[in-house]
Amino acid sequence: DEFCIMMGPDVAPDGMARSLSGELELRTVFDFFDADRSGVITNAQLKEALRKIGARSSDDEVASIMKLADTNMDGHIDFAEFSALCSKHFLPTA
Repeated sequence: DEFCIMMGPDVAPDGMARSLSGELELRTVFDFFDADRSGVITNAQLKEALRKIGARSSDDEVASIMKLADTNMDGHIDFAEFSALCSKHFLPTA
């Protein structure tokens, strides 16, 4: 729930930010998760970021999010995958 609240309504259903400010907000959230600024979110970074926002996620839950988001199966979540994840699974559809 905390993750969904953080994401807000700034992502369009097609996975693209609705506006430049929406994209910047999404990038800010992505950067929060991508603590080392490598351009990708690792399993450990995802778990730590979720912990920081108060989400108590088990290893299995974090692995499920990673599997859902990591569409190219490289073991990381890049910004495009993060944006798509948010639009498909965390925002209401119109």
